[in-house]
Amino acid sequence: MATPETDKRLTAETFAETYPEREDRPAWSTAGTDLELWDGVVVEGEVPGFRHQQTVLWVANAIEPWVRAKGGRIWVDADLKIGPRDLRRPDLIAWWNDQPFHPDRVFDAVPNLVIEVVSPQPRDVERDRQVKLIDYCVAGIPHYWIVEPLHRVFETYHRRQVGQGWTYTRTDLATTGVIGVFGFPNLTLELDACWAAGSV
Repeated sequence: MATPETDKRLTAETFAETYPEREDRPAWSTAGTDLELWDGVVVEGEVPGFRHQQTVLWVANAIEPWVRAKGGRIWVDADLKIGPRDLRRPDLIAWWNDQPFHPDRVFDAVPNLVIEVVSPQPRDVERDRQVKLIDYCVAGIPHYWIVEPLHRVFETYHRRQVGQGWTYTRTDLATTGVIGVFGFPNLTLELDACWAAGSV
């Protein structure tokens, strides 16, 4: 039986309808902040700065030809439904397995890849490195990348079964140079160019 507290929780669909462009923000929301839904509760997302945004754009441009060659697409700042009461706004998603989607609605299929660019605020670091690491694994997303431009760290995680459960295993950790990415044949990333894109 639902309690009064759980009755107040939003579904992903209700949240998306209530804040379609994130312009009608609650009074407590900081201007320029994305909103996300976590277990039915509206929470503030990141406050992206210049370094963050330039890094997202660089990564998007770097991987899009590879994704397109597989017949896929990328989407920056998509609303991604990962559960009935969970809607995240990752920095970038990519998919290439004919997942159905509508360009003006929530993406409710499972993408092949989610990428988060970490902002320097401690709460954003914790959310991307801990909370979302669990959330995206539970949602069945095969690949998760964490890009941290402030400290110049690039990490990739691959979802695999361990016993009766699933976990992300780190498959790449790099800070500089040209790297190949685990699970992405013939894709290379020039990390020094990535970090330069967000430098001031």
